[in-house]
Amino acid sequence: MMSYNVAGIVFNNVNAQNITISGVTVNGASAQEIAELILTHDKSIQAVNNAALDEYRSTYGLVVCYVDELRGKTSIVDNVDGIEIIFEFLEGYTTFLRRDNSTSALELIEAMTTLAMLRRLYGQYLQLRYAAESKVALPCTLQFHRIEFTVKKVDQEQFSIAETITREALRLCEDRLGAAHQQNIIVRNEIGLIHRDRGEYKQAFREFNGNLSSLGKNQPSNKRAFLEAYFNMAMVLRDRSWHAGSAYFLWSASLFAESAGEDVVFVKSVLYRQVKYALVYLLLQVSIFSACFVIIDISARGAMPVFMFVAMFIFLMGVLYIVLDRFILITLAIWFEGVVIAAYWPKRGPSNVLSDLAIKITRSHNAQMN
Repeated sequence: MMSYNVAGIVFNNVNAQNITISGVTVNGASAQEIAELILTHDKSIQAVNNAALDEYRSTYGLVVCYVDELRGKTSIVDNVDGIEIIFEFLEGYTTFLRRDNSTSALELIEAMTTLAMLRRLYGQYLQLRYAAESKVALPCTLQFHRIEFTVKKVDQEQFSIAETITREALRLCEDRLGAAHQQNIIVRNEIGLIHRDRGEYKQAFREFNGNLSSLGKNQPSNKRAFLEAYFNMAMVLRDRSWHAGSAYFLWSASLFAESAGEDVVFVKSVLYRQVKYALVYLLLQVSIFSACFVIIDISARGAMPVFMFVAMFIFLMGVLYIVLDRFILITLAIWFEGVVIAAYWPKRGPSNVLSDLAIKITRSHNAQMN
């Protein structure tokens, strides 16, 4: 026996029935047609659905504020109380939107993207907390430990959950909104950030670079999206110790920030620090180059100097990038007047705005559940 449950009304094995609802008669109606008639013509059910959707939407506005607030504070908040309730709310909201055919595909995709972003940020918070408590790494050297932390499941598999949700959102976005829709950029950007937080920098760079190509083709006037893509690429290059390339992309990001009318103070402050990194690395490379030349000139005149020079230069550069890189980063961070350390390793403490939002969301969600 087949049964259907529509708006709390159960139909068992309904086939070939003649039914009239709100003046509409269907001969030989199936259970599915009965369900559609009820949802279309029963005003009480529509009112219930509309009221529930309005409640979800009102609370969702608070959730978006919470996620935006958390994005810049994963390294400084000492707790994220109430986040499980917010996860539960977002999961309920996305489930509701899947069932409600009256809502737009974009609303569902945006809710899914927000849920995935919050999962990723929570994983990021767990990473940073583990690094601080175990003293395995400073935030300025976290890029060297992300793969190790992912293998240890420090993030409690939040990144994997986030990726599953995000890829489903991307599929829906491409199928229902089209590959050229701007929401694709937002979703793909989130996939790139998930790769970055896992330490998968090559994959992250490919996603951000693909976003730039898509923007140039489909949305050349979307300056804010260009800003985010260039900034994210710069951060990935910095994580891979490609400091000159990172400085270039940060400079590009600052230009798009100005043209988009965004606040460029933060972007330019990061750019200036990155330029210092790039200059110091350039000086180190020149120093190594000069040292190789002097050593070869003194000790190996006439004995294949070019070959020995190249071999020694490659060896010392390998030592610089593989062995000494962590030490150099920490030294530079301290040397730059504490500015970088202050940015990467601030004092942890509560965020009143974040806590207040979590309380409001919890109360609203509990009211809906009751």
